[in-house]
Amino acid sequence: MRKFDNRGDTAVTLLVFMMVLMTLAALVGEYMRTHTMQTKVEQQLIQASNVAIEAAMIDSFRQDREGHIDYQMAVDVFYSYLKYEMGLDNSFMLYRDDGKLMYRLEGIDLDFIETPPAITLKCTLIAPSIFTFFTADIVVPLDIRSKNARID
Repeated sequence: MRKFDNRGDTAVTLLVFMMVLMTLAALVGEYMRTHTMQTKVEQQLIQASNVAIEAAMIDSFRQDREGHIDYQMAVDVFYSYLKYEMGLDNSFMLYRDDGKLMYRLEGIDLDFIETPPAITLKCTLIAPSIFTFFTADIVVPLDIRSKNARID
């Protein structure tokens, strides 16, 4: 009877361990990239909402300590902020310098509340994965509320 040679077992085990470790590191990197992108986009959308609601405040009601906003002006200011400050195109997509898609915003839903003046924004951040073997998009729902309680 012939005995098996076990000299390659250590090398194969080390190779499998290294592949698992590299896959885990890649997944953690993708998670951190997505989290950082979500935080950045949320901050920019909060800023857009704040700018829109501040610009759309109707000053004549401030004298009576009431807050009212011009809805159409708020919408216009919000979308112009997305285009000019965030650099999104008309389809709400942001591209890197090399022309590849960085992310896109879909399902932008703006709701306005009269008193106190507030904007509620719901949308979805969709970003492609940085890995070519992972073809699914990363989908992150965003829910933002901005209000202006300052009426003086």
